[in-house]
Amino acid sequence: QQGLPVTINTAPAADDVDNGNEEFTLTHTVLGGGYTGVTVDDDVDVTVMDTSAAQVVITTTEVATNEGSTFTYNIALTQEPSDGETVTVALDFRTGDFDASVESLELTSANWNSAAAITITAKNVTADAVKTINHTVSVVDTDDADLQVYDGSETASSISVTVKNVPDDS
Repeated sequence: QQGLPVTINTAPAADDVDNGNEEFTLTHTVLGGGYTGVTVDDDVDVTVMDTSAAQVVITTTEVATNEGSTFTYNIALTQEPSDGETVTVALDFRTGDFDASVESLELTSANWNSAAAITITAKNVTADAVKTINHTVSVVDTDDADLQVYDGSETASSISVTVKNVPDDS
């Protein structure tokens, strides 16, 4: 005899760990009530969608500055990397356009929660110009024993820099 279907709602606990989507199968066992030994033929395939994706945050997306002037922005992570995990953010720009205090940052569990300041100096331009600083994100995890927080698919926004030509006083 077939019984009525029963709907069971489940909700996975929210956390700050990005361990990707997880797939598993729910199986059923009947106990008691005179039904011991009755089998349930239908297993349920379940996918838990992880919504706590780790991100690389660039605090500025647009800057206006004079040639020869400097500006500073920060790069930060939204979640702590796992043990052995290194998130590298590399600056990508034409070397004729800017000088930078660093050209790449390595963020780990030891320094992830301190926003890393990058200082940029705009080089001379012959006319007002719009330049771009891109950021490339890469991830290496040397500890296979834990779940990796950053999976290497993360991106970071670029910065559009308007550099104003400052005429010489001569």
